Amino acid sequence: MATSETEAHQSGYLKAVEALFDEALAPTPKERAEARRKRQELESSFDDPDAYRSVRAALDKADDGFWMQRSTAQFYLRMSPTTFKKALGRGPHPFEAPNGGAMKKDVLGWFEGAVTAKHADKVGISPVARMGRDSKSGRPYLVRDDGVILADGEITSLSREDVLQALENGGDLRVMTLSKAMASPWAATDEWLPWADGNIRMLQARVRNAADVLDQAREEIAKAKEKKLEAVWAAAPSRRPPPF
Repeated sequence: MATSETEAHQSGYLKAVEALFDEALAPTPKERAEARRKRQELESSFDDPDAYRSVRAALDKADDGFWMQRSTAQFYLRMSPTTFKKALGRGPHPFEAPNGGAMKKDVLGWFEGAVTAKHADKVGISPVARMGRDSKSGRPYLVRDDGVILADGEITSLSREDVLQALENGGDLRVMTLSKAMASPWAATDEWLPWADGNIRMLQARVRNAADVLDQAREEIAKAKEKKLEAVWAAAPSRRPPPF
């Protein structure tokens, strides 16, 4: 049975937590107790986006020799099972067969090579300065020495440092609404399509919200009319005949 992206990331997350907070590696009883507490806390938050971000941040800080299972590498690189499998099939990879892992430095080297090769025809080859990470989705991206930013999927947020490097190297930064961006020419249709789908979903949500606001406004108008009618009747002179 195929594993969903959610299931794959949960598995990789839990294996990462287990490796990062391994009690056996803590040198003192106090540190072992703290590692156990932190591991249990994170294991109970396996579907929390904030926990995912904190564990990926911990993996970012881990030593180059940190050992990653395949599922942890997939979680760390924010890849779906399909994308990860396709990437493995394109060429040599550092993971031991059939289900072994690899050191963090080799995982990053493989990822860098795969992403660089994907965009080589369009932007050429240039040394990579560092890896950044989308603060919303957790997807990593590469920042080259020349300021070019490369990714293997959608990126919605860049760090200030990465934006400044791109600008300093002749890059162009334009701020526009999503609808205007959708109407502008894109270099690649396959990159434009996911954003177009997102724009459609956003507009559909806006229509639903507008319909809800309209319904609420109609209800308030009806209530206001009822109150006005009550006030008119209350202020009207009595229709009873005068006493004799």
